[in-house]
Amino acid sequence: MKLSVLTTIFNGEPFIKDVIDSVLNQTFKNFEWIIVDDGSTDDTWNLLKDIDDERVQIHKLNTNHGVGFASNIALKMAKGEYIAKVDVDDIYVRERFKIQVDFLDSNPDIDVVDSFIDYFPHDEEAEKSSKYKYCQEIYSKYINRELTSKEIHEELYWGCIIINSVMMARKNIVLEVGYCDEMSLAEDYYLFYKLNERNVKFFKIPITLANVRIRKTSTTMVNSDKSKELTESIKENFLIHYIKKDTRSLLIWGAGSYGENILFYLEKKLNIQVEGFIDSNIDLDRKKKGDKTIFYFKNIDLKNYKIIVASTYKCEIVDSLRKMELKANEDFYVM
Repeated sequence: MKLSVLTTIFNGEPFIKDVIDSVLNQTFKNFEWIIVDDGSTDDTWNLLKDIDDERVQIHKLNTNHGVGFASNIALKMAKGEYIAKVDVDDIYVRERFKIQVDFLDSNPDIDVVDSFIDYFPHDEEAEKSSKYKYCQEIYSKYINRELTSKEIHEELYWGCIIINSVMMARKNIVLEVGYCDEMSLAEDYYLFYKLNERNVKFFKIPITLANVRIRKTSTTMVNSDKSKELTESIKENFLIHYIKKDTRSLLIWGAGSYGENILFYLEKKLNIQVEGFIDSNIDLDRKKKGDKTIFYFKNIDLKNYKIIVASTYKCEIVDSLRKMELKANEDFYVM
């Protein structure tokens, strides 16, 4: 078996028809599809039982355990050389599996791949939401960048630059870590972070292979604060190591509300002193924000500081820092 496709579902009734069409109509045919119903209380299970395809295996958990637990069950059942994740509410281009399988076959040094994605709103309410606007206007620019494996390695210490719902990987590599059973949020970042610590090589195929649905009732949307907290806890030790590994003073690039939140997190939670802010607006140079001074980035020698990037314009800032020959995770870190 070449490929095992893994899906966990909790109350996915409205989306099942779309995802079935999306997976079973793939041009690549040599796969098994393992679907774990994680204790759904709607009509999900009955709809799954109607699937008439010998490649599909369905398994029901009597109670909801969370996506980490359910993902590990699916992973342990997989017989394929590769595994691919599929989310019940996303839609995939017909060539997704073929493109990713061919890539892994042709690049034995790469262990995990994803791709570019597009976002679409589930309904009018989702279309008007701040989450959809953020994904469309800001996050998509960050996630859909052509990156080297080295850059992905660096950036996985900042956040989840790999999209789980369009991930394909060598199964033996993923089994070395597995998902965290206790995590119902950020379980994907936990997996990728742990693999990254082992120097597993990632790659992002610069083609859009998935359309990711934004809906206001998704688990991540409903529990966004908890998801953010878990993400911070996963990378916290690395962040502290970055800050404390030399004696340079610390500046936060971004004097807006996000920068203020990071200042509070660093000084109040981690007990780390911040000297001030950097900003791209020259009009703010030498102005005060509380007891901190704001510096215009061209008026100071950034190499004399450690920098925490805390801005919605992080793509542009990271590009600028790299052009200045500053090194990721040595001279700057992105929150």
